[in-house]
Amino acid sequence: MRNAGQVCTSPTRFFVHESIFDDYADAFVKRAAETVVGDGSVDSVEITPWSDIV
Repeated sequence: MRNAGQVCTSPTRFFVHESIFDDYADAFVKRAAETVVGDGSVDSVEITPWSDIV
């Protein structure tokens, strides 16, 4: 995942074999939909658009 467009080590491309593509895509979409985005000072938040949160 990208943090407000800032990328340190996250990949920008995934090469997935066609034999597992549908399962991979379903799992990826499910996990992305479950990701909690918001205020970085809240414990349950996983991704925040603010890079200056301490």
